[in-house]
Amino acid sequence: METFELVVLYICAGVLSVSLLLTMFRMAIGPNSIDRVMSLDTISATAQCGVALYIAWTLDTTPIPVVLVLALIGFLGSVSVARFRVPDSNVVPVGHSAVETGSAAGQAAAHSMPSATKKSEGEKNGQ
Repeated sequence: METFELVVLYICAGVLSVSLLLTMFRMAIGPNSIDRVMSLDTISATAQCGVALYIAWTLDTTPIPVVLVLALIGFLGSVSVARFRVPDSNVVPVGHSAVETGSAAGQAAAHSMPSATKKSEGEKNGQ
């Protein structure tokens, strides 16, 4: 390989390493589960880029199925977590009781939804 190509590959490897470290830091301090899931998806994409960089470095195309499997696993993981994720708003903050946080939200939701079993005034009067 030429010197220019090696310099570009070293720069790409360095950028991927920094990206991986920052993403791991974000996963560790993420305030909610969505931040952690997105950082896990970013780690999967970084791993795909790392394998692609290896392919470019060695000029060997046999690891291409690994990139495809990493892409599929990352996609399925993100979709499954998004499908079955419980919202973080159900978590009771430290120092608050469940009655304080849950009852007001439950009453507001109950009053804002129309009841299907209630009859209108016209149906009650026989009109």
